[in-house]
Amino acid sequence: TFASSVDSDYYESIFYKLFNDTNNSMNAATFTYVWSENNTKLEVTPKSSLTIEKPYFYYNNSAEKTYYVPLNIFNGEGTEGNPYKIYTAAQLDAVRLGLDKCYDLMNDIDISTNVYQSPTNTTTAGWTPIGVFDGIFNGNGYIIKNLKINLPEASGVGFFSSTSDNSVIKNMVLGGQVIGQSNVGGIVAYSRSALIYNCYNKCSVRGISNVGGIVGQSTAGEIKNCTNSGSLYGSTVGGISSSGTVKNCKNTGNISFRGYQFARVGGIIASGNAEECYNSGSISYEVTHEIGFTNGEDHLGGIAASGSTVKNCYSNSLPSISYYQYLSTRWGRKAQIGGTGVLCINCYARNSILGVAGGTYDPAKGSVDCFILSEGPCCYYYSGTCSRCRKLSTGNKAEIENSFSEDTDWRNPSIWTLNENAAPTLTNCGYHAP
Repeated sequence: TFASSVDSDYYESIFYKLFNDTNNSMNAATFTYVWSENNTKLEVTPKSSLTIEKPYFYYNNSAEKTYYVPLNIFNGEGTEGNPYKIYTAAQLDAVRLGLDKCYDLMNDIDISTNVYQSPTNTTTAGWTPIGVFDGIFNGNGYIIKNLKINLPEASGVGFFSSTSDNSVIKNMVLGGQVIGQSNVGGIVAYSRSALIYNCYNKCSVRGISNVGGIVGQSTAGEIKNCTNSGSLYGSTVGGISSSGTVKNCKNTGNISFRGYQFARVGGIIASGNAEECYNSGSISYEVTHEIGFTNGEDHLGGIAASGSTVKNCYSNSLPSISYYQYLSTRWGRKAQIGGTGVLCINCYARNSILGVAGGTYDPAKGSVDCFILSEGPCCYYYSGTCSRCRKLSTGNKAEIENSFSEDTDWRNPSIWTLNENAAPTLTNCGYHAP
């Protein structure tokens, strides 16, 4: 247990006691605190009881309990009006010591040679995910580069392992490599009611289940105006998130997997709600002949895999899936927008809107005011016509105006930009440098 008195922006005195000491008195310790731009040094007496570790020190008693004492190495107050300023990798690591505070990143940070970890982590796993984060983190468009997380058997793997209901993460740009098993994301592994917006993940992200470029798994909250360009690997994957609500987001990263697990892969989201989103990343899935998971369906969609509502989205990616030659009791449902049971509203694709709609082969049960360019059918597994899914030749401005009334979203310039010689593009989609 530690107690301290604080003078200005540094600790003036420090007191400690043993974990199993029932005496209420505190033992005094003296220290020297030296601060510079690139180095933080703390010397504490008695040295036999306290161990130094940047940017904080800790004490291990005989019961191997660890107590952390943060050094106030930030400028600012940690409030929304005056957030802590982050200039160094040491300060970036110290975010984990004030999970309910507000932070501003002030410059690019390269952590390739300074992989800060908690003092108890002496492995080569790299960065220790931060969580549960309950504050506000503003990346200001600066990049945190050369991140490395190598936890292939762990759950909750990302720069932030998890977020709480009140947290906000914005303007964050991340590059590097993230490896986990379940709930694996570049920015956040598991998000609960957080607001995550205008973030850009360039990390490659690898896992098995609930993998996403921005967020591994989201149970509530929103993910808005984010972009993923990192490659993704897993069986339940969304280019942005495996679940939740995603708006105004873009994925250009390629998604792949090789294994026997059932696929639930979407270019934007595996299952959930996607609105005003775009995907151009490729999706490829190879099912092996390994024992287990041999009977059933695999679901792949250029935007969403299954059980989702997709509105005002488009995709250039038709997923591909291959099966081991002797595996005849398993089949895939794929399309450029939604795989299976996806409600598509005001969406378009070049090849196919839906794989299987509403549990049947009738695309009319799954599409509203959608159109397909002339290269393919509305529904990948259904050759019939659909009164609510038009076929256009180019999707240019003239065709849109002739095909859809003014009260549809197609004619709303805040959502779609109509082009004279090409199909529409989304007006507000993806990350924008602040």
